[in-house]
Amino acid sequence: MERIKVSPAGQEGALARAAAALARGGLVIFPAERLYGLAADANNPAAVRAVFALKGRSERRPLPVIVSDAEEAKKWVAVPGPALRLMERFWPGPLTLVLPAKVGLAPELLAGGDHLGIRPAGNALARELARLLGGPITATSANLSGEDSCWDLDRVEAELAASVELALDVGRLAGPPGSTVVTVSETGAHVLREGVIARNIIAEALGGVRLK
Repeated sequence: MERIKVSPAGQEGALARAAAALARGGLVIFPAERLYGLAADANNPAAVRAVFALKGRSERRPLPVIVSDAEEAKKWVAVPGPALRLMERFWPGPLTLVLPAKVGLAPELLAGGDHLGIRPAGNALARELARLLGGPITATSANLSGEDSCWDLDRVEAELAASVELALDVGRLAGPPGSTVVTVSETGAHVLREGVIARNIIAEALGGVRLK
């Protein structure tokens, strides 16, 4: 794994190299909000399968993705009215919305289902990486399944590092929790995982929409 130190002054070249690695089917470690993520081109079935295999992740667990912005997200998922409220309030940021997937995504990404977890990350580097690639990138944490999430590249497992092409290194991140995950329909919403954004804040943003 090649580790590239990224600074505000020198990020353009590093991001271009990372996007090129993703475009040819490689895997890249990148900074999201508080954790490092493992990126693959979400539209490349072989690359998505490589993420599952490398992490030892169950193929029945779908992979979330990061996109460049809300308009890009709308290309890949249907957005019910309540979800728009959450997008306007919390995006870009650590809120993953699980919404009905549109056609065109790698089936492996959805793990046999029909919903996709999606967000534009709070970290501008992650959003720019997706923009340069021209589509969504996988957003699972850069760790083996069942192990601690990664917020320090010095702690990346050897098995992971051996299969990753490069890592964008911005130093130690804040660490857990990860993004809050909410599934949304026209009639209600359900918090699947409470993360950075607390449940009561989600409820407030939804107004009168029912929250489980």
